[in-house]
Amino acid sequence: MRAEIKPKFHNRFDIVVTNVETGEVELRGQAENMVLNRIYTRLVAFSSYFDQIVFGTGSGTMDPTRTTLFNRVGNKPCSTVELIRAFPVSKWTKSIRLEATEFNGNILTEVGISETTTSINTHAMITDAEGNQLTIEKTPVRIIDIYATVFVEFDEFSDGGEWYTTLRDYLAGAGSVPSNTLAISTSKYLCQPNVGMSATATTDAVARTRKLNCQFSNYAVLGIEATGSRYFGKTFKDRKLDIPVDRLIWTGVGSLPVTFDGDMYYEYMVSAEEAAANKLFLNFKTTDIEEVKVNGNVITDHYFTEFGDFNYTSEEFSFLDVLVIPTSYAKWTEVINNHYFHTGTISSTRQCGMVELYSEEGFNFVISFRTRQGYARSYYDFATKDNSEDAWVNYVTGLGYGSNETTYRYIHINTTQKYLRINCYITEGYGSMEFFDWQSYLLPMMKFNTTVLQEGDIVLIKRHHINEIPKGTNYLLNAEAVLVLGEGI
Repeated sequence: MRAEIKPKFHNRFDIVVTNVETGEVELRGQAENMVLNRIYTRLVAFSSYFDQIVFGTGSGTMDPTRTTLFNRVGNKPCSTVELIRAFPVSKWTKSIRLEATEFNGNILTEVGISETTTSINTHAMITDAEGNQLTIEKTPVRIIDIYATVFVEFDEFSDGGEWYTTLRDYLAGAGSVPSNTLAISTSKYLCQPNVGMSATATTDAVARTRKLNCQFSNYAVLGIEATGSRYFGKTFKDRKLDIPVDRLIWTGVGSLPVTFDGDMYYEYMVSAEEAAANKLFLNFKTTDIEEVKVNGNVITDHYFTEFGDFNYTSEEFSFLDVLVIPTSYAKWTEVINNHYFHTGTISSTRQCGMVELYSEEGFNFVISFRTRQGYARSYYDFATKDNSEDAWVNYVTGLGYGSNETTYRYIHINTTQKYLRINCYITEGYGSMEFFDWQSYLLPMMKFNTTVLQEGDIVLIKRHHINEIPKGTNYLLNAEAVLVLGEGI
């Protein structure tokens, strides 16, 4: 997967000549820059580039390969006059003043910006408002203020991408620089939404690029994963959840849309539970199915249960019926609306939400959540049963979450049982709860009109992906992000 970032870069100058005896402005000049090749050796390395304003008296043919003015007279460290950090355009203005006693006798014609005293990163000839060449004589009765402004423009996303501020702030204001970290993510479904890896950076000043490359392997994936602390809950035949990757995140730069146009195949071995229910519990979100084969034979009599998000009200639970939300657990409605807030010390276990659900089809969905608080801990318990009069049986216990972590934990619930109870707890510790984010989404179930599934059948499902890259545990994903700098506005 690959994403390109192309911020545009421009620099202009405004020059004000003031008579020190009368205080009147005698002359105004301006200069539109040429961005020189030298600046890209600075920008692709995330180095400083705008600390000095350099001025001179020369003339000649402008050339991006130049590294100095035609005839440098001097330089001065510049100080910030105005800094506007915003999207899509940021503006950074710095200035110097040539005092009455400085550089007299010189006729100024050219200017540039730099991080050093002699070499330059931009080059411009001074003109009047109509664009005619202008010369400015420095005399003892004149002070000259030279303002240099850098504009940085970022493209606006039409498909949900998002710029972050670190790159912007480096280009406009010399802030900290982006790290060499890439992450794959899904923009909508928050189950382990952001898996990051350290990437290798390469720079090319001629091509004006800084590239990050890394490979997301089988253990660093979105969705259910059976290694480390990331795996909670049950899956049929040890299936892992496949989440569509539609964003490549460069830490400090942005969440960038990616494009993939191709086919993916999913192989299922039918479980005893699925055979008994004659349905297949799928482990991907969408139902854009191209072809289905059972034991090598193409079938067309498949269809799907309804599915959808169910984060908010009972009307949005799709095929799930909300049977019980006890009034004593009033906080559940806040949990279901994505945020749980609690103030004060949590000194003992506290049940903050409980819900009982019914589905004739069984359950196939994901819950993901995260917390940030003092030293409290949140967790879920689940129980299932097939008839209303049956006793509840634990499905999985203690889906816990430690304090002060920022990544989501998740559980994949897939069961043919028709009743499901979910309990949410906050337990022991000290300090106050800051937030508790909760999201769930339903996964489809494939059903059949005439096909009868048998345990051990092999079902092969072909999907076509556009603008998303499926990432599961069975394949690697090579990622590259390219920062292309310096296109003129």
